[in-house]
Amino acid sequence: MNFSIAFSLVLIVVSFLSFLMYAAQNSFKGYLAFSIIVYGLACIWIADYIGMLGVVVLSIAYAVVLILLWTKYRTNLFTWWSSFSGFQTDLSEVNIGDSASTITSLKMDGSLKYKGQKYYALSKSIAIPANYSVTIEGIEGHYLVVRPN
Repeated sequence: MNFSIAFSLVLIVVSFLSFLMYAAQNSFKGYLAFSIIVYGLACIWIADYIGMLGVVVLSIAYAVVLILLWTKYRTNLFTWWSSFSGFQTDLSEVNIGDSASTITSLKMDGSLKYKGQKYYALSKSIAIPANYSVTIEGIEGHYLVVRPN
């Protein structure tokens, strides 16, 4: 197998894994941008060998796979990644009005520690720095909505 073809296939696999991380990380847009850029580079790299029609067919097949994953398995991917990375997705024990502490800064979303567990969090008002005390105002999907103390 030619090095260019093998390298392009590696780039496509990296792009695919990056898309899976995008789905699993609750839509962190950096993974999606990286996935698109890497896939574009793979298409440029392999275009000489499969031609423009081959790139179009490959892109359509790739898009169909990604759309199926997004529509059918996104929640499963998110739940799997959350359990793998130690984040809690069961929010039934969360009490509105309790205090927590941010792990990462919350420019829009991030993470916090509540009762010794990691949770996804978001701030709708202002950016909140890491290691800052916050109050839980509500729950939105798998996120705890917080405000600074």
